[in-house]
Amino acid sequence: MNKGSIQTPKILVVEDEAIVALSLKRRLEEMGYTVAGPLARGEEAVAQADVLAPDLVLMDIHLAGSLDGIEAAGIINARLNVPVIYLTAYAEDATLERARETRPYGYVIKPFDARELHAVIQMALERRASERVVEQREALLRLALDAAEMAAFEIDTHNRNLLRTGRINRLCDPVTEPVSTELDSFLSRVHPTDRPRVEQTIREAMAGTACIEVEFRARTAAGTRWLSAHGRLSQEGLVGVVADITERRRTAERLKQAAGVLEATAEGIYVCDAGPNIVSVNQAFTRITGYEEKEVIGRNANILDSGRHSREFFEEMYRSLRETGQWQGEIWDRRKDGEIYPAWETASVIRDERGKITHYVVAFSDISALREAESRLNYLAYHDPLTGLPNRILLADRLDKLLAHAERHSQMVALLFLDLDRFKAINDTLG
Repeated sequence: MNKGSIQTPKILVVEDEAIVALSLKRRLEEMGYTVAGPLARGEEAVAQADVLAPDLVLMDIHLAGSLDGIEAAGIINARLNVPVIYLTAYAEDATLERARETRPYGYVIKPFDARELHAVIQMALERRASERVVEQREALLRLALDAAEMAAFEIDTHNRNLLRTGRINRLCDPVTEPVSTELDSFLSRVHPTDRPRVEQTIREAMAGTACIEVEFRARTAAGTRWLSAHGRLSQEGLVGVVADITERRRTAERLKQAAGVLEATAEGIYVCDAGPNIVSVNQAFTRITGYEEKEVIGRNANILDSGRHSREFFEEMYRSLRETGQWQGEIWDRRKDGEIYPAWETASVIRDERGKITHYVVAFSDISALREAESRLNYLAYHDPLTGLPNRILLADRLDKLLAHAERHSQMVALLFLDLDRFKAINDTLG
């Protein structure tokens, strides 16, 4: 903040020399700052800092009381994260070293020049404003990483330190703040089978010959997880992101297994969108219909229509699919070469989270051989296998039907019986 800001910066003055404190307050107010205090003791500054909420603290290093300026500044900065400028007339090396550890935004030597004091304060405020912008961006990055269950990492190419930011509850430790550790410590958690490949990838990336693109298993608090790392070499070192892809790997494995089952099954299977346009088929579909996958993808499923079924048949089929989610029955389909064949078909629907039908899954099998076998068995049941002539069963069946018809219509039926002499000998010897 500066004098041009809508809200003038508030400066907390902590100075135990009353004359110096009042002079400092007057000069600061003349510069356009709002002054909190002055306070004379470190304990007072610590106790009132939260209420006063200053934008900057001018802290005398040597204060009377149990807390000197350095100790008080350290406590206030840890709580409020505000810039501190030390006021000092003299200080031994040990004191200055303690002061440096608190990372002050500057020093002002007593007696101070007003223009120098103003310049130091302005630089400190501008520096803190820039730091806040960076902190806000880092906070947003951490939120984004947390939402995506990812972590950012930076590897120092000189000392092999690993800095990670963001949260993956199953990756290493459940933390959100930046954590630094040795790269070897992290690598020790990588699955032994994957570790050489990960180390080789990191070496190549450090040499600038490749980017980090690697998937590997790591031991975490939640057990062994699959992780994916992507990064590249920058001026700061190796930087990138790590994501937990365990569920993605499991899903891919399940899909792979499902695809294997689909390809291995003898039933033809195809999936349609709501169109219904075909979006996927298996190998059995090609074997049964004669259509290659590329010939049917995107085409309407009616290319399989034999033309034998009425409009009402399909309306009833889709009504059953809408109401019960499935349909099963015998249907006549058409192959690519135009041959019509009977099929046993089972159709199911897939719905989205709102209950809307998005896809149809159809499994079918060619029952031509079954129908031919049934026809053959039916023929053999009513005909002599040698001569092909009707047998007694067919005679009895036809006679029963004729008698029933005659009875309903008050008609008569004539039956002619021919007895062939010595035919039994022919039948017994020749079959």
